[in-house]
Amino acid sequence: MIEQRYGKIINMSSIVGLTGSEHGPAAACYSASKAGIISLTRSMAYELAEYNVTVNAAAPGRIATAMSGANNEYYNKRNLNDIPAKRFGTPEEVADFFVFCASDKSSYITGETTLITGGWLIR
Repeated sequence: MIEQRYGKIINMSSIVGLTGSEHGPAAACYSASKAGIISLTRSMAYELAEYNVTVNAAAPGRIATAMSGANNEYYNKRNLNDIPAKRFGTPEEVADFFVFCASDKSSYITGETTLITGGWLIR
């Protein structure tokens, strides 16, 4: 990418990289790793901007997947109350963000972590 003087790097973080998590025995490790991705994204963006390489990250909240426990009734009720959109996101909505970041329409956006959360943190 440096030789080509062009590139797009899109990292996958999570809302818990900003909020932490109390879910499960490895929650602290998972949250810390996602926070690290957010910091890595910003640092890489700074280092690579002069080479026309953008670096951004997605930080999804509750997305309807098997990993997120979309079938767990307790977490579904609890989390839906915290999400102003009153629904979980879809994998396609996260993919749309990646498509945008990979396009030239995002050429002046770098170092950003975008929350894909249905408004989870606006309260």
